[in-house]
Amino acid sequence: MLDYKTLNHLVWQSMIWMRDNGVQPDSRVGLSFNSQMTHLVASLAVLRLGAAQVALPAGEPELARKKIALRTKASIIISDFSGEGFGLQRLLLDLPAMMDSKERTAPYLCGQNQDMPASIVIGSGTTGEPKIFSVTHSGTAARIRIYLASLPILTQERYFIVTAYDFYSAQLCIWACFVAGGTAVLRERKQSSILTICDRLGVDHLALTVVQAQRLLDQTPVEEPVSPRLPRLKSLSVWGSLVDDEFLPRLQQRLCSYACVRYGTNEVGAATTTSPWCQDRIPGSVGKPVSGVEIEIVDEHDQPSATGTVGLIRMRAEGMFAAYEGNPEASAKALRNGWYYPGDVGQFDPQGELIFKGRADDLIIYEGVNIYPREIEDVLEQHPAVLEAVVFPLTLKGNQVPAAAVRVSVQVSEKELLDFCRQYINWRAPRWILLMEEFPRNAAGKILKRQIREELVKKLQSSA
Repeated sequence: MLDYKTLNHLVWQSMIWMRDNGVQPDSRVGLSFNSQMTHLVASLAVLRLGAAQVALPAGEPELARKKIALRTKASIIISDFSGEGFGLQRLLLDLPAMMDSKERTAPYLCGQNQDMPASIVIGSGTTGEPKIFSVTHSGTAARIRIYLASLPILTQERYFIVTAYDFYSAQLCIWACFVAGGTAVLRERKQSSILTICDRLGVDHLALTVVQAQRLLDQTPVEEPVSPRLPRLKSLSVWGSLVDDEFLPRLQQRLCSYACVRYGTNEVGAATTTSPWCQDRIPGSVGKPVSGVEIEIVDEHDQPSATGTVGLIRMRAEGMFAAYEGNPEASAKALRNGWYYPGDVGQFDPQGELIFKGRADDLIIYEGVNIYPREIEDVLEQHPAVLEAVVFPLTLKGNQVPAAAVRVSVQVSEKELLDFCRQYINWRAPRWILLMEEFPRNAAGKILKRQIREELVKKLQSSA
């Protein structure tokens, strides 16, 4: 466990060591660490130096790290293990040596130009080649203010975000925790279970993705009478837009009474949240916009739509990204008139809650009628054999038609699932359903629909 005094010493000495080894405020530094703690210290040192950082996850294959380093134009790699430098300068950070080093002082370099990049962020790549953008130092500060306004963390409270520190969203959450004077809980790779860490360290706030939350539920025995397994938690935040209407109540009953859904993007940051104290979530809601973030629903002409009308989601906030690097076409599509268009579809209800409908790319237009994948997924997930469902469009004779893939817990036939769907949504039911043991996912746990679609197409072609 590190106190703030020790952490400050480590960060300060690491920053001076980086400067002595050629890292400058305009450098782009690739960070690749087996140790989450060492990665944390290194990233804070890069911030203090005023340079830009990009994560090269140690768990990824070496070729994947090389591709990230080259695409993001990193000039130096800092790590805690030996490896390929990809033709770049490589430095090994020895954290114990920094701990034992004599206190040295240096000019406080961070802040000379707050409009310089602080983080180079790589998108998920679920819909194609991952896009790259930067967040400035001033933008980072703005995002932290917005984050803390939506989830106040008090001094000395313990905040545990399960996602690895390699991911920008996790970094931002932990930096916000430090600004609030809280205690960040890090889980080293292959360390104790989430439940054990929460119990042993007295965690106050827990944040995790939908996939991580589902795994945690699967690992939690159901006992009678049912009561929250983590009653000490003051909040349990589930990050993700696709949280089905039965999932949150299960979390509240079995893990923590104060569970909420949070929706956001790397390009903007935290965008909405449901209230952790509200037990009756509006179906499909991802909550209300957080303070400092504007969200609108617009039509195909970018004109604001009336309450209750389904349309494109757009948002803007201080600290949002300015453009995708080397991709003017994607930038022009996502950024219009100062607004960011994440490619999501939704609507506002009369209470101001944002109802998430899915990805615009996944919207199925069948003979002029809009079919929203979430509607079909909700029906499929009501079947007792279905653990999880994804729906996407396929083109048949010039028409878009819905197709689906499901993860099942027991043996079930495609025909049974198709008949089940038709009982509820008739002609809007999927034409085909692919049964899978597991869905392909990226490192952040997001489902790779493109790969699932390709697998279904191959199956249909082979059976034709």
